Amino acid sequence: MRTLGKFERRLLAVMLILSVGPALLVTFFGARYVVRYLERVGSPVLKESARTSLELARTLKLHLEQSADAAAFHLGELYGLEQPSSQNEISNIMGRITKIHHVDFAVLYVLQDSLWLRAISYPSRTGRVDPLLSARVFTPNESVTRSVTRVVFSDPDIIGSAIRISPDSALVTGFMLEKGTVEMMRRTGDDLSRYSSLPLYVRSQGLFLIAIISVIVGIMVIASFIIARIIARRISHPIEQ
Repeated sequence: MRTLGKFERRLLAVMLILSVGPALLVTFFGARYVVRYLERVGSPVLKESARTSLELARTLKLHLEQSADAAAFHLGELYGLEQPSSQNEISNIMGRITKIHHVDFAVLYVLQDSLWLRAISYPSRTGRVDPLLSARVFTPNESVTRSVTRVVFSDPDIIGSAIRISPDSALVTGFMLEKGTVEMMRRTGDDLSRYSSLPLYVRSQGLFLIAIISVIVGIMVIASFIIARIIARRISHPIEQ
């Protein structure tokens, strides 16, 4: 195998520097940018922000549930004290309770044919509140109970609490959240669970990226060396002759 001459070696070195040098710089800074981006995505600050947002949402939901419980209990007590006999009197009591406890609605349900039928609502337009509920929604027996129970509506974004005032009637108060609020909270919880494993993913992806870049750079160096040597030999050969 023919050895390289002095001029050919210098020419080969210059061509390697011109071809491999820029590629190494671009690869280095590109890899650095990607690694920093992955580190920012897995930042503990972002994770803490997501956790804080979820905790705030859960705290708000718990506060609304407690407020609905208090409003339902107060409504039952007031109903028992005043014993309203007309729809207007019942609506008046409901209106007072909604203002005192800042709930969105109050409803009187009556039991008919094994179903709870919405009889009176305040305000009158509560379209998202179910007009019919299963007989087992409030209590499993026919006796009157003064304990407040949670009501599950078909709309998951409604928070409701109920209290039985007679074997066949119950009062419900609650809040109507924005559509998709509960689903958004669920997705946030799922995302936070996945985010907890993100640091390991970031480290593995960083190592994988470094390995891929190293292989690519190695192939580039070998290919550049072969090409540069061929070109240098072809240029230097006529000059040496």
